[in-house]
Amino acid sequence: KTWATPGNLPHPVFAVAGLRVAAAICFDVHFLLQEKIAADVLLFSSAWVEDEGDQRFTLLPQIARAHGLWIINCNWGPGIPRIRTQGRSMIIAPDGSIAPAIAVDIPTSSA
Repeated sequence: KTWATPGNLPHPVFAVAGLRVAAAICFDVHFLLQEKIAADVLLFSSAWVEDEGDQRFTLLPQIARAHGLWIINCNWGPGIPRIRTQGRSMIIAPDGSIAPAIAVDIPTSSA
């Protein structure tokens, strides 16, 4: 996208309960394959809004494998989904596998 560019500083990492934790917000995730991230866990909040498909299911496992870290992705918040990719938060293991999810029937908006 033309409205998002990577910064020139190393990715910030902080300690929580003995783990090295990094955070990414929304479009940041598209730059993470090119960065070196010295973390055990990546917290990734997003508002994924793709009309076709959901790149998170391929992109996030690639990032997890490349950096050998866990990714905790929180996508949107509570409420009635208005966009097809709203919701579907997930946890990805360092080997790229996606943790099993609980199937929940969420009503969709009529808008």
